Amino acid sequence: MGFTLTDGATSGGSDPKEGGGGGVRCESLSAVVSNCVFRTNSAMYGGGAAYGTFYSCTLIGNSGYIEGGGAYSSTLRNCTLTGNLQIGQGSGGGAFALAIAAGIARRRRRLSRSPRWRGATRA
Repeated sequence: MGFTLTDGATSGGSDPKEGGGGGVRCESLSAVVSNCVFRTNSAMYGGGAAYGTFYSCTLIGNSGYIEGGGAYSSTLRNCTLTGNLQIGQGSGGGAFALAIAAGIARRRRRLSRSPRWRGATRA
């Protein structure tokens, strides 16, 4: 079993690379993280995770303020996304701009007054 990343946050602004991945921000999709839990992390993009490839991970209760509550611009394989939030004007409560293979997205929410995009994921 991997490790649990809890209550992390980015200090970056609106730039996706600086403000991405409250739990973990990888340098590229070549970086692989497996069997980990990302819980209650926050970032502008991808509250739980950003820019990596994630295997058998669980993303729970993470918040993305612009896009991707659980994950942003990543590959998710056999991952579970539960209760992740997209809070601002963007989209993707569970995840945004990614590839998902055999993953589960459930109980996702988007808290915004803008109805532009909704749903668990936005690719």
